[in-house]
Amino acid sequence: MATTIVPDCVLATCCRPTVEDAIVAYTNAQGIVEVHQQGCVHIAEIQQQSAHAVYDVQWNTQPYPLDIQLRIETSPRPQQREKLLSVIAKEQSVILKSMYSNSQQHATAFQTTISLKRPSALQKILQKIEQIEGVMHIKPPTILC
Repeated sequence: MATTIVPDCVLATCCRPTVEDAIVAYTNAQGIVEVHQQGCVHIAEIQQQSAHAVYDVQWNTQPYPLDIQLRIETSPRPQQREKLLSVIAKEQSVILKSMYSNSQQHATAFQTTISLKRPSALQKILQKIEQIEGVMHIKPPTILC
């Protein structure tokens, strides 16, 4: 497996890799590079199908802050946007921009770009967002370079 630095990718939600983890990646059917922990069960399954599908990657070594884009679907609730922004702000991240719009009658789309000061903050943010009542789906975070 060759080592590659991947500029734009999503972090797998199955194993939630952090910068402390050894990572690998593969390009999914939609052409999106997914980053997983090396020991992830899903990666083992993919490697059984094709030995060349998975490749070693490394974290970008640029110093923090690191800009991340989050996309979250929630049920429409009063003050939902404020709850989401509060969780993000409490983890020493800077909110660069955010949008909140009704995408369907029963779902609201929240998209934000944040700048993280600590590598471990992303996992904490995702865990806390999952606990907010009404959160239906968190898309894999996108690392912006």
